[in-house]
Amino acid sequence: AGCNWTRKDNPEKNGIAVFNGNVGQLGVNIENSVSLPEPDTLICSYNVSFKKEMADVIGGGFQFNLQLDSPAFKGNKTPDPVLGEKKSITWDCGDKGKIEISFEPPIESLFFERGNKNQVRAYYVPSNIKPGSKSFKMTVKLPQGSAYMKSSKENYDLADTANWSKNLLSWDKSPVDLSYLNHKPAGKFGQVKAQGEKLVLGNGQEIKFWGGNIQAYALFGTSDENIPIQAKRIAQLGFNLMRLHHHDSDWTPNVFGANKAASTRQLDPKMMDKIDRWIKALKDEGVYVWLDLHVGRNFVKSDGIEFFDDFAKGKDKAEAKGYCYLNKSIQNLMKEFARQYLEHKNPHTGMTTKDDPAIMGILITNENDVTYHFGNGFLPDKNVPEHNKLFNEDRKKFCDASGLDFEKTFTTWLPGESKIYLNDLEHRFNMEMLDCLAKIGVNLPVATTNLWGCPAFSLPALCDGSIIDSHSYATSEELSYNPKTRPGFLAHIAFGRVAGKPFAITEWNAEDSPDHRTDRFTLPIFVAAVSALQEWNAPMIYGYSQQRLNDSGKLSSWSSFNDPALTGMMPAAALIFRAGHVSPAKKTFCLKFDRESLFFKSIYAKTCAAARTLLEQSKFEVALPAVKELPWLKETAIPKGAEIFSDPDKIFIPEGQNFVESDTKELRRDWKKGIQTINTPKSQIVSGWVGGENLKTADCEFRINTKKAVAAVQSLDNKELSSSGKILITLCARVEALGQWGAEPFVSEPVTGKITIKAIEGLTVYPLKPDGSKSDAISANLADGVYTVEFGKPM
Repeated sequence: AGCNWTRKDNPEKNGIAVFNGNVGQLGVNIENSVSLPEPDTLICSYNVSFKKEMADVIGGGFQFNLQLDSPAFKGNKTPDPVLGEKKSITWDCGDKGKIEISFEPPIESLFFERGNKNQVRAYYVPSNIKPGSKSFKMTVKLPQGSAYMKSSKENYDLADTANWSKNLLSWDKSPVDLSYLNHKPAGKFGQVKAQGEKLVLGNGQEIKFWGGNIQAYALFGTSDENIPIQAKRIAQLGFNLMRLHHHDSDWTPNVFGANKAASTRQLDPKMMDKIDRWIKALKDEGVYVWLDLHVGRNFVKSDGIEFFDDFAKGKDKAEAKGYCYLNKSIQNLMKEFARQYLEHKNPHTGMTTKDDPAIMGILITNENDVTYHFGNGFLPDKNVPEHNKLFNEDRKKFCDASGLDFEKTFTTWLPGESKIYLNDLEHRFNMEMLDCLAKIGVNLPVATTNLWGCPAFSLPALCDGSIIDSHSYATSEELSYNPKTRPGFLAHIAFGRVAGKPFAITEWNAEDSPDHRTDRFTLPIFVAAVSALQEWNAPMIYGYSQQRLNDSGKLSSWSSFNDPALTGMMPAAALIFRAGHVSPAKKTFCLKFDRESLFFKSIYAKTCAAARTLLEQSKFEVALPAVKELPWLKETAIPKGAEIFSDPDKIFIPEGQNFVESDTKELRRDWKKGIQTINTPKSQIVSGWVGGENLKTADCEFRINTKKAVAAVQSLDNKELSSSGKILITLCARVEALGQWGAEPFVSEPVTGKITIKAIEGLTVYPLKPDGSKSDAISANLADGVYTVEFGKPM
């Protein structure tokens, strides 16, 4: 049972935080006070009361997650933690010193969870509970010179939301119109093609896509009248791509309609009409469409899948992720769906989906790989005997042909020979599906599945597609991460960039957690700037909306259309990425894998300092080797002029330096201060913990009072700021719900302070209303060619 906590700071005890918690099902109440008497010492005093007698309780208490492979140790293995007799945990961190955790008096039990030395459980709830209470103290001592970090929210001013602004964003209109960046209709110049690392139009012109997701209820529940209204707004916000997602998932209305419980082999005409209307409306506004063929389809028994009961476990419906790689009948149903979906004629465009040049890309199956996530699903302990038999037969056949050790390919959860086999299994499925698409007549960029938290050994099979796709979600304080020791979410994304292939990100956003969405307003600028530097082709936020687009809706991690913290920043981000306000990196670095490092090690952003430290400096790519067991895997052709290296532990930031700067000198992030600066001729932006700082760019000076905010000054007429006749200023800080998360009203923290801008004479400053119309002009002092714009009251 989970423990419910509330916090109340005690003003009479300076520096002490007081928490109350309870586990209702156990009748346990906990009072806890926390103090920091020294920067490296944490003391927690607990009083635990038990209301009722209970026997055979597993226990309850703390779980400590020790990062034994922390990049802070630069690859050096640290000794295992040592457990004292119910009273201490000691972790010798080498030359960093020791972490010591002690309990006084000793607690009920102390042990490694399932033997994992990086996970310690400390139970203070006994196995046999008697009514009463007990008290104990926990002291955590860090190595000398260490200090505890505040949580993200502790760094902010207490939120006086009474002064925050309501309804700064209209749900059906845009405050800025960037639709001029789109050509209309989408597909005007022919179908999009993958050409080397670029995506190009039919006329050969390169195109970059700034996109989002329209998914689930938004697809099928938005009224016919509101679909074109939303398509227009999407274009005005600066988007030129939308992915239609969760079209087949069982938890939402889907393309199978009301008949989905009986069969998923027929498309419902009424539901397909919604898909058709979205494609038509978006196309008319110059917004391209990315289609998925398989996301969350729940197959049913009557679909006729062989060995259905093997993985359905007696249920009438079940997903088949993983199993589709071995089960031919599932593959046949996926091919059948692809033919129906892509050969369907859209009455609103008069074209079949596969032939519509407004469709720019296709994903075969979403988050469904066997190389990392679903390869364990065939093992004996999963109780799928028929699929285990298929697995063993297929594995034996592959090992006989390749010379790999049959027993070693069994350990699918470990790096090694199993990863070579699983890539081949995934590859053969990919070839089946790609051949099906070719026979249908599809001539578009196709991604097979996605890189989503996977190490590099998942990349070979992903290269079967003509475009590679990656997913990742941000935690809080991404601008404060030290890349020498910790990966941000963009470093996880970057690992999918194989040299020579276009690169899409069909999902990015903040993680769905109160702790991780507070500073989400910093993400659009960060993603756009790094994507432009890296020359990524198609970043898409997840999502534009997952809820019906018929009213203002509610705040949701999966719907950004009404969120000033995300959608309010999208025009500024679109200018960075699509209008070329941030330049591509000058240099390219390529991490070249060999067979050993690719398959027999688990190399990903957390274990690769090179990827983390290059991400915001220069272009980072990876190159794969030819491997004799995989004759289809060709050695990656490395771009001309790229600097090749093979050491993933190499750090590309000098010792003692607390910032990372792009080789173009346009981007800089000071992780110690948690500030990102963009300084280009057309966009000058500061983001992060900017409050109280005096931050200067070529034409601007930012003096922001709000502790954490984004302030962007950008040209809207493609001229440099100093000569622009139309400048956009965007300010954003926290956005919260006044009540429960998501519920209306939700409010925006005002950004206060002033900005000076060097610009031509004759300009007037107008705050923009949510519908894009101008409010009354505000004064802006002009002296010596420099405007001073002050921001006080909410606007």
